[in-house]
Amino acid sequence: FGETATITFTDTNIECFDKTGDSKINLTEIEEIFETGEYFYLRMKSGVSLIIPKLKIENTDNLRTELKTLADKLKINYTSELNWKWK
Repeated sequence: FGETATITFTDTNIECFDKTGDSKINLTEIEEIFETGEYFYLRMKSGVSLIIPKLKIENTDNLRTELKTLADKLKINYTSELNWKWK
């Protein structure tokens, strides 16, 4: 939290780079994509989620389009609940 990271989507992976190093996640490991008003959540089959804050994204609409296309390609759910809040 509070650290800058770069996330790149390729045809087969999500590549994450930050000050601690880099990692790759196979796209086929994504189980569900969930969008709220403030975040995108990419839930993996392992139960771990990649959380992407919208405030840190240069073009949220482009990312949303890319994630919806990815969900269609992977045949997984893309859920959008823009008014969702923690209770």
